[in-house]
Order: sequence, then structure tokens, then C-alpha cells
Amino acid sequence: AVGGFHELMEGYGFDDKDLHARLELHSGQEPRSIPSHWLEVIRHGDEERAGLDRARQRGGLEGSLGLATLRAARLGNRLLAAHRPWGRTRPASRYEEIAPGCWRVVPASPPRLPAETDRKIAHAQRLAFWSCFLAIPEIFLAELPVKLVPHPRQGRWPVRWWHRLWWRSGRRLLQAPVMLLSLGRGQLAAMRPGDKANGP
Repeated sequence: AVGGFHELMEGYGFDDKDLHARLELHSGQEPRSIPSHWLEVIRHGDEERAGLDRARQRGGLEGSLGLATLRAARLGNRLLAAHRPWGRTRPASRYEEIAPGCWRVVPASPPRLPAETDRKIAHAQRLAFWSCFLAIPEIFLAELPVKLVPHPRQGRWPVRWWHRLWWRSGRRLLQAPVMLLSLGRGQLAAMRPGDKANGP
């Protein structure tokens, strides 16, 4: 009745929330939870969710890549849900049975985004990924050439040696003031008038 999962969404994130919201809107009530004994949960971190090749190493760099990939995918899927809401009236993929119990998608049937919408979402995802991975504010990233902070290629973000160098050096320098402020936050809170630690 709601058209299933949003077929235009890619990567990890927000597809389940989108389906949940449409089910709730259609039925007028909160969808019931799947009983826990029906499922076996496979625990996984951001690296596995993002499909990184070296996910099991769980290094700092791989973790940052995983988080940046997730944030870009989630943002893209949220924008898709807002700009191209899904439903059963939307053109969806069609399947054909090529052997008993064996199905394949009809090649020309998967839906595609209008070029302008695709371009806007790709731009937002590019800024979200590099902003998260390099810790550079989006307002500055928008001024950098696309060649330096490019779009993904075949579903993978092209992280080059200079990106890795910045992650290990410049990114840490940008983090230093934030770390200092967070360390001082507890001391500032203790100095507030009327704080229990300072008495009445």
C-alpha cells in the first residue's frame, strides 16, 4: 500500500525511517515492533555499514571514513524523501522471472532522479562527506574546486594521499581549540554562581 522501500535511496541510512513514517501515515497508527526472537542481530560499526574494505582494522582513519560516508548517505536519503516522496503511484522497478524462482530486474525499469535534483543532492552529499572527514566547515569547502574535494566515483569516495595527510595533520590542528574548550567546560561550570559545589 505504501510502495515498499524508497527505491531511489542509496547507501546506508534513513531508508528504514522513511518506510516507518509512510507506514504510520498510511495506517494512522504506530507500526508494531518485530518481536526480538524473530531476529538475530549482527552487530556492526560505521565502517561495516559504509562497506569499507578494511573495516575490521577499525583504525581512526577508517572510522572517520565510515562516519563521513554514513553522514553523506543519510543526508542524501533525507533530501530524497523530502524532494521525491515515495509511494505506490511512483514508477518502480519491474521484475521478470527468468527461471522458476529466479527473478531479475527489467533493465530499463529502475526509476531515476531528474538531473537537477540529482545534482543538488550530490552537491549536498559532497559537502557533508568532506566536511565530516576533513573537519573543514562547509562554507569553506564550497569555495574549493571539485577536483580537490570530488564527488564519489562508482559509489566510493576518492580519498587521495593529500586528504590522508590533512586528516593526520591539519584536521588535528583544527580539533585542538575544540578539545581545549571541552576541557575547560567542566571548570567553567564549577565556577558558576549558585553552583552546589560553591555552596549557597
